[in-house]
Amino acid sequence: MGRPPQAPTSGGGKEDEGRRYWNVPKPLGYAAAIDGFGSVAAPLLAGFTIALIGITVPLSSDSPVRNPGTALAFLAVSALSLLASVQCSMWARQYVVKPSEILDWWPDSHADAGLDRLAARSRLQDLRLTQWRYSKISATWLSRARLSYHVGILALLLGVLIILVPKHWTPSRVAGCIVLGIGFIAEVLWVVAPTRRSWPLVKRVFPEPIDIAITPPAYEGPHP
Repeated sequence: MGRPPQAPTSGGGKEDEGRRYWNVPKPLGYAAAIDGFGSVAAPLLAGFTIALIGITVPLSSDSPVRNPGTALAFLAVSALSLLASVQCSMWARQYVVKPSEILDWWPDSHADAGLDRLAARSRLQDLRLTQWRYSKISATWLSRARLSYHVGILALLLGVLIILVPKHWTPSRVAGCIVLGIGFIAEVLWVVAPTRRSWPLVKRVFPEPIDIAITPPAYEGPHP
């Protein structure tokens, strides 16, 4: 049975706040969402991008593609960014831990496990503070995973768009470039929108998460 890291004897702000209750992510499913695209979507897109690079490299100067070198550069950025998203998600997942999982690792934090009430409460405070610290580290890696994923998606769309630009235009190529260009602009707006909550359209597409109407300190965990 492990021994949880001890909380510092002095401090304020988040340190004191972490002693009183568990850190709750907002939105609640944020970590699961990041883990989902980091373990499923990003690897698949990275594999597709690498395959597309293999097709683009052999293109010669007399190929119908106008700028294969530029497209190759964006595809390389996309592949590396998507792989970085996978790595960041993996690191973040190590620090995403629920209160119930922490209490399973240290079941002796209960008074009925042999500790008196005061000792059990002190142990639980240390565990809560540990969970806050883990949450801070996981949030850092989750932000990096999200940023890498967005960069990878945008670079992939740009790379494919450049591949579609021909030396001699045809109606079908024009339509394809317009559609992909609209998709690229939509993706840019999708990335930027969550940081512009005041925009009316953003409020409708990205509604604010509804907070659970429970005062955080009310949840003490299964202890006396």
